[in-house]
Amino acid sequence: MGAAPLRRWGGYIFIAAATAVVLASLLLLVRVTANSAQFADLGKWVVVGNTVLVLAMAVLLARRALRLARDYRRHVPGSRLTVRTVAVFSG
Repeated sequence: MGAAPLRRWGGYIFIAAATAVVLASLLLLVRVTANSAQFADLGKWVVVGNTVLVLAMAVLLARRALRLARDYRRHVPGSRLTVRTVAVFSG
């Protein structure tokens, strides 16, 4: 098992892990709102889980932005259209 299967399945593994963290965070949030006495104990885990997800998404977004900038400089076909599309949707 080399790097190719990991590269191929890595995105799916990340999506599955992120979905599990989001569902766990929602479950904790439901338990916290149902019982305010548990808020001190479980509230921090909700914040930690969401922070981990936000940081992971920021890293992935930065990697994609750097790859897009590299492709734009190298005049890769389709990169200019992708930059325009990203600019329109982020605006």
